[in-house]
Amino acid sequence: MKKQINILLVGLASVFMSCSDVEEVSALYPEYEEVKELSIVDKNATSETKALYSNLWAIQSKGFMFGHHDDLWYGRKWYNEEGRSDTHDVCGDYPAVFSFDVAEIMDDRYQNPENEIRKRVALEAYERGEVLIACAHLNNPLTGGDSWDNSSNEVVKEILKEGSPTHLKFKTWLDRLADFALNLKGKNGELVPVIFRPYHEHTQTWSWWGSSCTTSDEFTSFWKFTVNYLRDTKNVHNLIYAISPQIDSVQGRENFLFRWPGNDYVDFLGMDSYMAVGIALSSDVLASAISAYTYGKNKNLDIKNGLIMMVSVLIFTVVGSYVSSLVPSATMGSFSVFMTFLLGIKFIIRPVMTTKEAMEGVSAKKRAIQSVVCGVLIGFICGFIGAGGGMMMLLILTSVLGYELKTAVGTSVFIMTFTALTGAVSHFAIGGIPDITVWLLCIVFTLIWARIAAIFANKATPETLNRATGVILVILGIVVMLFSYLG
Repeated sequence: MKKQINILLVGLASVFMSCSDVEEVSALYPEYEEVKELSIVDKNATSETKALYSNLWAIQSKGFMFGHHDDLWYGRKWYNEEGRSDTHDVCGDYPAVFSFDVAEIMDDRYQNPENEIRKRVALEAYERGEVLIACAHLNNPLTGGDSWDNSSNEVVKEILKEGSPTHLKFKTWLDRLADFALNLKGKNGELVPVIFRPYHEHTQTWSWWGSSCTTSDEFTSFWKFTVNYLRDTKNVHNLIYAISPQIDSVQGRENFLFRWPGNDYVDFLGMDSYMAVGIALSSDVLASAISAYTYGKNKNLDIKNGLIMMVSVLIFTVVGSYVSSLVPSATMGSFSVFMTFLLGIKFIIRPVMTTKEAMEGVSAKKRAIQSVVCGVLIGFICGFIGAGGGMMMLLILTSVLGYELKTAVGTSVFIMTFTALTGAVSHFAIGGIPDITVWLLCIVFTLIWARIAAIFANKATPETLNRATGVILVILGIVVMLFSYLG
């Protein structure tokens, strides 16, 4: 393993770890003094597989390993270029963990010519010392649908039914995986060790192997069947077995062991989490709402044109996101940071001193047309650079539409209430409700400070508000640029 790879596998927590011939780790790490011997699921695992397993256990106190799915296969402006990596382009080094999907190697898509690319990039990663992780978004073997086809609760039942068409089909799929694993060899002919992470997020409802389609007993039997067939029937000994429940917060043992196949069938326990983004967005919803209320109470809110602009923003954010895929990420990131800094400078040097009287002099029809056009522009830019819309809205509302600053801020947070709500709902729909305590604490403190800031802004003079806004944006821009430079 490459010397610099000396930190723990991201997303995987070591549990029930294991190799009969691996030296004890207690001398290196006294905190693990109770662990006398590692124990791997496959007692006949290759020496390279045991070594990887042991190393991941021994180095876990040193930090984290960064990984990127399909990083070596394609990127933002390239496809199937040997040695290419977006991570390398941005950071100057390859990811320590390389993840790839073996589903198309296994299921009815197995004749996909891209499978040769999968094998090539996996070997490239291995030769560089990267850790390999294979997930499997398998199509539904009963219905013919995709991984998220949870229309039938008979799928796993049929797989486990000896001699059924679905059982025989699924064994063929496992045969293909076995053939791939047994032919994945390094330059010296050694079998390449792979962390195999099938049936992830099995605790949730959206996949055909999930909790809406299988009982706990059915899933655990399905997991054991997979391991037993690959390990004992097909003699595949270069796999490390990882299970990944979807849990969005720190919870007790019973939560992590929900639908648990047993210690003898699991090498690693990982966690798929979508909590942070959902919490942030839901906090933004209420913070923006209470701010909008405060601005509206002080008659600093344009609801009608705000709604018009919001619709345009939501639609053209999608368009901007598509276009961004054709542009290098470094360009977009630099643009976003630079815009923040320049906007701050603008508010300091050239404060927005437009009056409400001047703003209200624009006809309703013209203002509505302007709102549509500017909503299109804001949505596109936000989708393009991957930033929130608040900053862009503030710039457009003040510089293009001629809004007085307080009304611009009030209208901006009004729009952001709905855009953040859309994002929060989608994230919670995917990841479930997060830890209630953490969620409530974030919401409460966000609400408090949003309220304080809104009261200050509505009472401040235009000049003071401009200066305060400008200073905050400049500091934010400088800090982000410094972090980017130092990183």
